[in-house]
Amino acid sequence: QRDITKEVPLRALLMAAASEEDYVSLIGSRSGALEARRAVLLGIGCNSVIQYLHQKAEDVFSVQAPAMAPSTFVQVEEHLSSEGVFLMGDSQTLGFPIRYASNGFEEVYGYVAADIVGKKCGDLIGGPYILANKDCLMSLASSVRLPHKDVESRIGLLNAKAGEACRLMMAHPGKRVGVALLCNRKKSGELFVCE
Repeated sequence: QRDITKEVPLRALLMAAASEEDYVSLIGSRSGALEARRAVLLGIGCNSVIQYLHQKAEDVFSVQAPAMAPSTFVQVEEHLSSEGVFLMGDSQTLGFPIRYASNGFEEVYGYVAADIVGKKCGDLIGGPYILANKDCLMSLASSVRLPHKDVESRIGLLNAKAGEACRLMMAHPGKRVGVALLCNRKKSGELFVCE
């Protein structure tokens, strides 16, 4: 995850979310930047990243993971802590409650990991929060100069597309990277475009 609001303003994201075709076009226009970041990950070794995350999951969920060479572990951890903004959620529990937040997540979102473990990601930072909080929804609608009903439906489309991206990754572990653009919220209340 990363804040790309300077590259894709909130209004541009919500305008593209008016239709699935426009949203897919926006994602396509971002593919060069996404592939460059994916290449960095693949340079480290996609399997090494997955193995690192499995080892982190072992710490969080007490699940056995294969061992990783210490130097590879350090390389992946340095990359993910300096550039990686991610959460690990429990896919076996309704709502995917947060079990781990990276240092990068804490820096970007302003939350302390200990304060958010067990909470649902969407209810904390994503579309479900925005949709449930009428003040937040109205503020967003005003800032992008769109009717709140339009913003509401477009946030719904963004959430659905993010769900599709997650299902794609889960169906092809280690082989596919899911891509989505979302309107997310920092602890400060600031809304931004999250890639």
